[in-house]
Amino acid sequence: MSNRQLEERYEEEQNQRLAEHLGLTVDDLDALAPEIDTNESNDGLTYCYILNFHEDAPKELLAKVAGLTPGSLTMQVELGIFEADESDEDDEEH
Repeated sequence: MSNRQLEERYEEEQNQRLAEHLGLTVDDLDALAPEIDTNESNDGLTYCYILNFHEDAPKELLAKVAGLTPGSLTMQVELGIFEADESDEDDEEH
């Protein structure tokens, strides 16, 4: 695989994990297109991710986002959501 293909595969995997964590399909996540920032200490230690949804995001999709407070466009998610769990790694090996 080329570097470009690896980057695309990695991005697809990250989007799938985030969508699952939020209770969405990948298509729903793509439609919402949140900006992802980090909450960091002054020393650069990352505490969590911050998802910022756009004001014009479809309200019916925002209502489906697990953990998003109704009426809010911002939420925090833990760092581990983008890490592969052991069952994912086992599946890839077999």
